[in-house]
Amino acid sequence: MSRKSIVKSSGVISIITLFSRFTGLLRTMLISQVLGASAFQDAFYAAFEIPVLLRRVLGEGSLSFVIVPVFTERRHKHGTADAWRFLSNVFNVLALLSLLLTTFFYIIAPYIIRIFMWGYYQRQDWEILNIAVLCTRIMLPIMFLLALVALLMGVYNSFKRFALPTVGPVFINLTIIITCILFYYVPHATFVIILSGSATLGLLIRFLSLYIPLRKFHGFKHHWVWDVKDPGLRKLFLLIAPGFIGMLIAYFNIFVDKMLATWIGEGVLTYLGNANYLVEFPLALFATAVGTALLPTIADNIVQKDFSSLQKNMTFAMEVVIMLLLPCIFGYIVLRENIVSLLFQRQNWTPQATLNTSWALIFYSLGLLFYGFHRLYVAVYYAFKDVYTPLKTGAVAMLSNVVLNLLLFRTFLSFGGLALATSLAMGLNVSLMEWRLEKKHGVGIKWPPLVRTFVLAFGINTFLFSVVFYLKNAFFPDIFMEGGFNFFFTMAVIAVYAVLYWGAMVLFHPEGKRVLLLIVKKVKKEEKK
Repeated sequence: MSRKSIVKSSGVISIITLFSRFTGLLRTMLISQVLGASAFQDAFYAAFEIPVLLRRVLGEGSLSFVIVPVFTERRHKHGTADAWRFLSNVFNVLALLSLLLTTFFYIIAPYIIRIFMWGYYQRQDWEILNIAVLCTRIMLPIMFLLALVALLMGVYNSFKRFALPTVGPVFINLTIIITCILFYYVPHATFVIILSGSATLGLLIRFLSLYIPLRKFHGFKHHWVWDVKDPGLRKLFLLIAPGFIGMLIAYFNIFVDKMLATWIGEGVLTYLGNANYLVEFPLALFATAVGTALLPTIADNIVQKDFSSLQKNMTFAMEVVIMLLLPCIFGYIVLRENIVSLLFQRQNWTPQATLNTSWALIFYSLGLLFYGFHRLYVAVYYAFKDVYTPLKTGAVAMLSNVVLNLLLFRTFLSFGGLALATSLAMGLNVSLMEWRLEKKHGVGIKWPPLVRTFVLAFGINTFLFSVVFYLKNAFFPDIFMEGGFNFFFTMAVIAVYAVLYWGAMVLFHPEGKRVLLLIVKKVKKEEKK
């Protein structure tokens, strides 16, 4: 797969992800509109975090990446029939293990919630704690389904079929959106319970949307085989094992985050959750798309021992991430109140909630490039079938995050310190991954083109958003603009900025024109379809 193919495949994923993220944003807006930055939304966030953490480990980490080279190797060496039998074996074993894990978390849910919502436990708010436990138990089947979804996503990616796995989250979002509309006026306590059920239903629909087409159109026949001695199964689970260890470390990290957030006060989980979602929007749209499209290419480079092309593809992918994400950092910082108020400030969402979410958004935004680079490095390491290095660097980063949380949350930064700690820890993680990649595998990025791209993009963004910042404060000093005017102002700034920024990148960057034209062409092609 060439550079052109990487960008084109990224374009397909980005278009689908854009729709997925749009529905996810609408979902978050409706939930915030109904519940506001309240204890009930805190309860839902805490409950939802427990099963969804498995997505970070499996869906965006070990399983979805590791299954690609393992399944591909099995298919090429032993044929399609044997590959499907191998997949059935993995499916069956993984289903049993996930069921046991789900049952375990169901039993200990009250104790996890007390830790996650330590502040509420200290305040003896039993109504909220009991609701959070019930919501957790309702959504725990998500943990079981996510493991199987992650496995099937990896299989689709091994066939270089990126569209269907990417569109999956839309089913969850639409299910929750419909639920919000239908039960808009019910009491908040009842609303969050119904919401939890709709999230589980949405994940079930997502699983079926992957499983049924795999059987119908790709020839997968599920066998009730159980062969724990299969060398491929052992190899796969040895590669996945560090991910589960990483999950335990991640849970410890999240325990501390949630404890401190709820200790600061009611609504803080919501401020942090909504701000983090806004940061995840461009991250999923661009960085994940580039990383997913890059994985088959770098796997081929490694198999062929073409490390020169591997280095070039890695560097190019990181340049693309810089071009796409650096403007988002500046935009979120300069237009933070406009964006948050435009998206969330209605009904039960107050102006103070907008200010608090905007404060958290500043510090999450500072780590956006690190988050993007991390997803690329994870793809590279798993293509090398090296799962232990990301585990080690992730463990160091998470422990540093805990220390930084404890140091920063008592300062004037308050809950903003929790967001900043996350960004700094991810920066440390990326630095360690780059250092170990060069030392262990003898492959690293090409620094001159990467530095050139960063300096150029940083300079252009600094100039453009300095102008935006000056004009905004000179002519529109009221941060809470009237809704309609705020919409047109924000959209106009983004549109004019996009034209000027990409015009400058095309003019001054040798790859700028190629990246822009390939993305535009792919968008037009998809629209025709």
